[in-house]
Amino acid sequence: NRFVAALADALAARGDQAVFALDDDDIDIVLITDPRSRNPQLAFTPGAVWRYMAGRGRALIVHRINECDERKGTRTMNFRLRLTNYCADHTVFIASWLRELDVWRREGTSSVILNGADPGVFNSEGRRPWGGDGPLRIVTHHWGAHPMKGFDVYARLDAMLGEPPWRERFEFTYIGNLPDGFAFANARYAPPMDGPALAGELRRHHVYLS
Repeated sequence: NRFVAALADALAARGDQAVFALDDDDIDIVLITDPRSRNPQLAFTPGAVWRYMAGRGRALIVHRINECDERKGTRTMNFRLRLTNYCADHTVFIASWLRELDVWRREGTSSVILNGADPGVFNSEGRRPWGGDGPLRIVTHHWGAHPMKGFDVYARLDAMLGEPPWRERFEFTYIGNLPDGFAFANARYAPPMDGPALAGELRRHHVYLS
């Protein structure tokens, strides 16, 4: 949703128009961002795109792929992505390694466009670099609470903070949702944040762990 909102703002700034329903004969490009037809956050499903194009639609279809089974250990996402991709004229991947997976038809054109952040919000203004005096402050943040987001690493850092050699050397802050039953013993936890609040919290730290 953050990506779609940012894209709509950028299009408006260029003088283009973004619409969020397939009820217009004059649509030039349709962007598909999620292959899951039951996702309640979707403005329209891939099936609706098929029906639109089979009827009155004459648009180009761009399929943006930012998911895969390998990311969360699931079994159905790659199949859904391949099925959705059959109606795509162009495929956009958010990482080059995604393009190597069996998630698309491998026909037509494709490109890799990395995710970014709004520099008006996420920037280094007011940030103080670590000078070596005091603990090194490490931070990460996630919205999703899936264990494969890196919780093996976060749990290890949490355990290290319970050991005397380390507790004086660094701090670790986790921002976001947690897997069911997971709790930190020593790390600092903050609930999910967004926008300026998240940017301000990130600036308090020296290292972002991804």
